[in-house]
Amino acid sequence: MTGTTEDSLIADHVPLKALNSKRVAKKPVWMTQKAFKQVINKKGKLTVNIKMLIIQQLKQHVKQPSVNYVNHVKKIETRLADNSKHDLKSFYAYSRSKTKCKVQVGPLTTHDGNTIESTAEMVTVF
Repeated sequence: MTGTTEDSLIADHVPLKALNSKRVAKKPVWMTQKAFKQVINKKGKLTVNIKMLIIQQLKQHVKQPSVNYVNHVKKIETRLADNSKHDLKSFYAYSRSKTKCKVQVGPLTTHDGNTIESTAEMVTVF
């Protein structure tokens, strides 16, 4: 290096490219600026419309199973209510499944004062 600094070498030998802050869209030679803007605006509106259509379809797909579930539950409950006079077992089974606390037979105490916790021993006591 004959007395030149690195900065001057970089400035002499490294090509510089001007950076544009805005991205320039390429257009065909025959397209005027007015037509180009109309195409860009139309594409933007189409993408917005497509996004809205997709969102609406997704909402319908999400909503549909919940509507089907609610209708299914209503059918089952009305069938249980209609048949409750003839089929009490299924009615009480369904109502028991909807309760928050489950009733279980707990530890028993015998006449002697002993506590019984195993299910087999509770069956024999009963």
